[in-house]
Amino acid sequence: MATLDVQVVLDRLHGDRAFLGELYETFLEDFERRMSRMTADFSSGDREALARQAHSLKGAAATIGATDLHLAAASLDALCRNRQEDEIPGQWGKVVHAAQDARDAMLAWLAEERAAAGSPANS
Repeated sequence: MATLDVQVVLDRLHGDRAFLGELYETFLEDFERRMSRMTADFSSGDREALARQAHSLKGAAATIGATDLHLAAASLDALCRNRQEDEIPGQWGKVVHAAQDARDAMLAWLAEERAAAGSPANS
Protein backbone atom coordinates (compact mmCIF):
# COMPACT_ATOMS: atom_id res chain seq x y z
CA MET A 1 0.00 0.00 0.00
CA ALA A 2 1.31 3.46 -0.88
CA THR A 3 2.19 5.92 1.87
CA LEU A 4 0.51 8.68 -0.15
CA ASP A 5 -2.07 8.12 -2.85
CA VAL A 6 -1.29 11.33 -4.69
CA GLN A 7 -3.27 10.44 -7.82
CA VAL A 8 -6.52 9.83 -5.92
CA VAL A 9 -6.24 13.23 -4.26
CA LEU A 10 -5.29 14.91 -7.53
CA ASP A 11 -8.35 13.33 -9.15
CA ARG A 12 -10.55 14.82 -6.41
CA LEU A 13 -8.83 18.18 -6.93
CA HIS A 14 -9.25 18.02 -10.73
CA GLY A 15 -5.50 17.88 -11.16
CA ASP A 16 -4.77 21.02 -9.13
CA ARG A 17 -1.19 20.30 -8.07
CA ALA A 18 -0.78 23.74 -6.49
CA PHE A 19 -3.73 23.14 -4.19
CA LEU A 20 -2.42 19.69 -3.29
CA GLY A 21 0.87 21.36 -2.38
CA GLU A 22 -1.04 23.75 -0.13
CA LEU A 23 -2.82 20.83 1.54
CA TYR A 24 0.50 19.11 2.19
CA GLU A 25 2.09 22.30 3.50
CA THR A 26 -0.85 22.89 5.86
CA PHE A 27 -0.64 19.33 7.15
CA LEU A 28 3.12 19.64 7.65
CA GLU A 29 2.81 22.98 9.47
CA ASP A 30 0.58 21.29 12.04
CA PHE A 31 2.47 17.98 12.11
CA GLU A 32 4.89 18.52 15.01
CA ARG A 33 2.25 20.14 17.24
CA ARG A 34 -0.24 17.36 16.54
CA MET A 35 2.26 14.58 17.16
CA SER A 36 3.54 16.24 20.35
CA ARG A 37 0.00 16.53 21.67
CA MET A 38 -0.75 12.92 20.80
CA THR A 39 2.50 11.77 22.43
CA ALA A 40 1.58 13.65 25.61
CA ASP A 41 -1.92 12.13 25.60
CA PHE A 42 -0.49 8.64 25.03
CA SER A 43 2.15 9.04 27.75
CA SER A 44 -0.29 10.43 30.31
CA GLY A 45 -2.83 7.68 29.65
CA ASP A 46 -5.52 10.15 28.56
CA ARG A 47 -7.31 7.80 26.20
CA GLU A 48 -10.24 10.14 25.56
CA ALA A 49 -7.93 12.90 24.37
CA LEU A 50 -5.85 10.43 22.38
CA ALA A 51 -9.00 9.09 20.72
CA ARG A 52 -10.06 12.64 19.76
CA GLN A 53 -6.63 13.38 18.32
CA ALA A 54 -6.54 10.06 16.46
CA HIS A 55 -10.00 10.76 15.04
CA SER A 56 -8.87 14.18 13.83
CA LEU A 57 -5.68 12.72 12.36
CA LYS A 58 -7.72 10.03 10.60
CA GLY A 59 -9.75 12.69 8.79
CA ALA A 60 -6.72 14.79 7.90
CA ALA A 61 -4.89 11.73 6.61
CA ALA A 62 -7.83 10.78 4.41
CA THR A 63 -7.94 14.29 2.97
CA ILE A 64 -4.29 14.22 1.92
CA GLY A 65 -4.34 10.62 0.68
CA ALA A 66 -2.17 9.17 3.45
CA THR A 67 -3.87 5.78 3.42
CA ASP A 68 -1.57 3.97 5.86
CA LEU A 69 -1.82 6.83 8.35
CA HIS A 70 -5.59 7.00 7.93
CA LEU A 71 -5.95 3.29 8.73
CA ALA A 72 -3.51 3.41 11.65
CA ALA A 73 -5.22 6.44 13.19
CA ALA A 74 -8.68 4.89 12.72
CA SER A 75 -7.55 1.76 14.52
CA LEU A 76 -6.00 3.76 17.36
CA ASP A 77 -9.20 5.79 17.70
CA ALA A 78 -11.27 2.59 18.00
CA LEU A 79 -8.88 0.95 20.46
CA CYS A 80 -8.91 4.02 22.71
CA ARG A 81 -12.68 4.36 22.60
CA ASN A 82 -13.07 0.66 23.40
CA ARG A 83 -10.43 0.84 26.17
CA GLN A 84 -8.36 -1.97 24.67
CA GLU A 85 -5.32 -1.00 26.72
CA ASP A 86 -3.18 -3.99 25.77
CA GLU A 87 -3.34 -3.10 22.07
CA ILE A 88 -2.98 0.69 22.28
CA PRO A 89 0.83 0.87 22.67
CA GLY A 90 1.48 -1.25 19.58
CA GLN A 91 -1.03 0.71 17.53
CA TRP A 92 0.43 3.99 18.77
CA GLY A 93 3.78 2.83 17.37
CA LYS A 94 2.12 2.14 14.02
CA VAL A 95 0.60 5.63 13.99
CA VAL A 96 3.96 7.23 14.72
CA HIS A 97 5.64 5.21 11.98
CA ALA A 98 2.89 5.92 9.43
CA ALA A 99 2.92 9.62 10.33
CA GLN A 100 6.66 9.86 9.79
CA ASP A 101 6.40 8.00 6.49
CA ALA A 102 3.58 10.31 5.34
CA ARG A 103 5.58 13.40 6.38
CA ASP A 104 8.63 12.17 4.50
CA ALA A 105 6.56 11.37 1.40
CA MET A 106 4.91 14.80 1.43
CA LEU A 107 8.26 16.54 1.79
CA ALA A 108 9.65 14.49 -1.10
CA TRP A 109 6.63 15.28 -3.29
CA LEU A 110 6.89 18.99 -2.50
CA ALA A 111 10.61 18.96 -3.32
CA GLU A 112 9.93 17.24 -6.65
CA GLU A 113 7.22 19.75 -7.49
CA ARG A 114 9.51 22.67 -6.69
CA ALA A 115 12.29 21.13 -8.77
CA ALA A 116 9.93 20.56 -11.70
CA ALA A 117 8.63 24.13 -11.46
CA GLY A 118 12.18 25.42 -11.69
CA SER A 119 13.22 23.21 -14.59
CA PRO A 120 13.89 24.80 -18.00
CA ALA A 121 11.03 22.84 -19.59
CA ASN A 122 8.57 24.67 -17.35
CA SER A 123 10.09 28.14 -17.78
